[in-house]
Parts: sequence; C-alpha cells; structure tokens
Amino acid sequence: MLLRKEEEYRFELHHTFKGEYLSPIIMNLNDKFIHHYDDYDEVYHCNQKIHQLSALPKVTLDFHVLYKHEQCIGIALISHGQLNSEILLDQKGLIENPSQSIILNYFHICEKGHGLGTKWLKEIIFPYYQDFDKNTMYLKSSHAKAFPFYLRLGQKIGAYKTKSDNGLFVREGQIFKINF
Repeated sequence: MLLRKEEEYRFELHHTFKGEYLSPIIMNLNDKFIHHYDDYDEVYHCNQKIHQLSALPKVTLDFHVLYKHEQCIGIALISHGQLNSEILLDQKGLIENPSQSIILNYFHICEKGHGLGTKWLKEIIFPYYQDFDKNTMYLKSSHAKAFPFYLRLGQKIGAYKTKSDNGLFVREGQIFKINF
C-alpha cells in the first residue's frame, strides 16, 4: 500500500515479506564490514526476528519500505498487537500500554543524513499508527551512532549488553520509548 509519494521517494506499507526488503540492511552491513567491523550479522538477525514475530499469535508484523526510484533503500519493521516486552525487547514490564504501542524492530536507511529517517517516522509512520489509536513506540538498538537520533524523538528507558555472533565483541545497546 502506498502511504506517500514525493519526488523520487515512495513510502509503502506491506504485510508480507519480500527478500528485497533486506537490501538496505545488506548495504549497511557491507559498509560496516569496510569501516567498523564487528561480527554481528544483521541480515541473519533480521530474518530470525521476522520468523519469530510471524510465529507469535496476536502480533501483527508490518513492513514499511522506502524506495528511491525503483530501489529499496529503507526498511522499518514494526510489530503491534499483543506486545510482550519480555519476548520482544528481552526485558520485563517495559511496555506500559501494549494496545496503544508499537515496536520498531528494525530501522535501516541507506541514505544517511538527509532527514529521511525523521520524516519517515514523524510524517508517515507515526500518523499511520495514530489512526489506529497507537501513540507510543518502543525500540532497542545497539547502534551507538543512532542513539542521539532516538533521544531527539524520545527517551532512553533501559540498557543492555550482548555479545556479537562469534563472541568477539560486546555490543552495548539502549532501549527507547518515543511518544507520538
């Protein structure tokens, strides 16, 4: 479903998965391997998350996809429904009102620094969910460069540490709550 089109960008929402939606994560993973390597394979983990969420009863998985011309350059993987923070965020009791909340499971855009992330969330994704009486988004991230972005939108409500895939690096993450 087309949510908005402007200039060369299309913001779409889909309820079924297509492999091309992983393109932005693959491009970011390539950049990570070149510039600041750790052994965390985000493509694998995103696939695992999609399968995990798809198997949960009463949880809906939405694929928000950003295209520039015909190329997929962004994905926002969002879950909503009967949200359990212990299962979905690995911590108990974080989600205050599950029926009015969404979880941003993955958020990747290939074109960084153009304001697309802010625009996508504030002008397209948040209003879409507000129409369904949602007003809070939760997310966890281990991308330290993204922390300031999420703090501008909301607040930090937790922290965690996890090992990278081969146990070679410690990934320090933060959990955020964003009211919209």
